[in-house]
Amino acid sequence: MRALRLRQVNTVSGISGTYTYTVWQERAVLDALARDLAWQVMVVMGVLIGTVALVVWFGVNLGLRPLLNLEDAISRRNADDLSPIRRRVPPEARGLVLRLNALFEQVEATIQAQASFVSNAAHQLRNPIAGVLAMAEAVRRAPTPEDTRARAGELLTSARQVRDLANRLLTLERASAAGQARERVDLGALLDEVARDLQGRAAAQSVDLALDLGQAQPVVMADRLMLREAVLNLIDNALRHGGPDLRQIKIGLAMIDGFARLWVSDDGRGLSADEVPLALARFGQVGTTEGSGLGLSITAAVVATHGGQLAIAPSTATPNGLSVTMILPLAELGQPAQMATSRADEAANRASAGAGSGSDAPVTQAPRPATAP
Repeated sequence: MRALRLRQVNTVSGISGTYTYTVWQERAVLDALARDLAWQVMVVMGVLIGTVALVVWFGVNLGLRPLLNLEDAISRRNADDLSPIRRRVPPEARGLVLRLNALFEQVEATIQAQASFVSNAAHQLRNPIAGVLAMAEAVRRAPTPEDTRARAGELLTSARQVRDLANRLLTLERASAAGQARERVDLGALLDEVARDLQGRAAAQSVDLALDLGQAQPVVMADRLMLREAVLNLIDNALRHGGPDLRQIKIGLAMIDGFARLWVSDDGRGLSADEVPLALARFGQVGTTEGSGLGLSITAAVVATHGGQLAIAPSTATPNGLSVTMILPLAELGQPAQMATSRADEAANRASAGAGSGSDAPVTQAPRPATAP
């Protein structure tokens, strides 16, 4: 029982006095009222929470249904199916689907390039290995010591050719992923080093190997070993495929619009516009000259992975000959690879492909190899 007593002096109908007011209530009645109110509040809150949960569940389920259908469609795909996703999706997920389609396209191009490379490599290695085996049999069956020594020399030459071809194949694959460990490379010092290394070979072929560095001192961020290999391939191609009329090879260096421009030009037989794509293709060879057909492919791959551009055009310094130009972003630019590649394309389009100054000679840009995303 709970009670309340109030005393108050008051005047009622002209009578003044102290009035006492007493109120009481049983505690069980009060507790029952509190329980009824609490129960009503809980019921109302439970109904509200259940209604909100039902609305949210229905909305989320309806909103995510296209994404769930997309997930189901992708999970049902074969591992070899890289075709674009053409299913309708909400506007919020459209960008994700476009990115996935672009990724599928890049992966498919990379897989096709790898499959083509393996097929071509197997074809190119089959004949040299068969030749080495045949020469080894010939050495074993040689009737005299003199014949044995002669055939052993031929066997050694064939084995070296197979080794060179295998090394070129490994270099090409490494060139496709070049640039992981980059450093500041002084192109002038690099060209001077390469020219000194090849001076003796050029002199043995009665070829003048000239180096024109000018006043430019460009520095690029690059994989020095792979960049040196790219330059070596350009000079090696000129010495190997320049023909009997080759008398001069000129190596030049300049800077244009924030890019380093490196070119190798010669006065040899050159290439026609129709022969350039074949020369750039893997294992592509113009004529019956010696070589693996991978030199320009390696150079193009190295330049592409460094955000540059490779351009080929007739030499402007001589009536005949060929000029190959490498456009590479300078180290000071510090820009993303995609932006550097785009600007390198523009610089290659503006730059003259000849060893001399401006020219209207047609320029062929090497296509970039497919790479993994």
